[in-house]
Amino acid sequence: MSATPAFPSQTAPRGPRQRPRRGSIPAGFDGMVHVLDADPELTEALPPEAAAAAAGVVAAPVQVVAPGPWSPPDRGDPATLGCLVLEGTLIARTQLWNGAAAAELLGPGDVVLPWMPSPGGATVSTGIEWSVLQEARIALLDRPFVVQVSSCPEIASTLPARLAHRARALDVLLALRSAPGIERRMLVLLWVLAERFGKVTPAGVRLEMPLTHQLLAELAGARRPTVTTALAQLRRQGIIEFLTEPRGWILRGQPPSELPPSLRVRVTRRTRRPGRDAGSVTTGGGPGA
Repeated sequence: MSATPAFPSQTAPRGPRQRPRRGSIPAGFDGMVHVLDADPELTEALPPEAAAAAAGVVAAPVQVVAPGPWSPPDRGDPATLGCLVLEGTLIARTQLWNGAAAAELLGPGDVVLPWMPSPGGATVSTGIEWSVLQEARIALLDRPFVVQVSSCPEIASTLPARLAHRARALDVLLALRSAPGIERRMLVLLWVLAERFGKVTPAGVRLEMPLTHQLLAELAGARRPTVTTALAQLRRQGIIEFLTEPRGWILRGQPPSELPPSLRVRVTRRTRRPGRDAGSVTTGGGPGA
């Protein structure tokens, strides 16, 4: 049986959160954030009382980053664990020496280590470009954060698990890039993204992301003109539609049979967010066409 985490007890009803205070805010950050309030899944293994106590203590510097290029903060201290995405969507784009690129989408809950060297080393010349697709809030898991959670392995152990989950997701994406048939590949890709970022509505599964054809090509391991042709064919079949406001896609029908059964179940069981309509739909060229 695990020891009780060394956080202050919290027996009184929880009131409004006070602003986190913890020394000076690092340059390039916009303030501090209660990390466990922003990402409550980090405390899922804790008893409710311990989770409530920890949520009021554990804080980290936070950046709010508008869509566009992102310059990650310097690691500085080797004790810094990484950056935790709290809201929004990031793009990690790996560039090869010949101009080819592969992209990865990152969202809430993902842990990234943007200061790590490129994996190609001296053998293959690569570089990673970071950008924000949808406005993001990013927390720096720095030394004070590490000290705060060091007495609670139930929290600390979730962070390497997040990295492992991200590696598994990349395995799926890598396998998808080698799948034959570009139309089917694009359809499966959109459903994979919908499982992570979409929501179910009466009109279909909404994927509210400004995914350009170039970005989709980099995710799918294809060329942009080929992706444009494949998406046009899927639209003609009525399988997908382009959303104009907000930009994105609607996926109609059932998830493709190529998806694992567990993923198909998660997609079809997602609930609709209250107060949101189905949006306007057009059969135009789609984002970035």
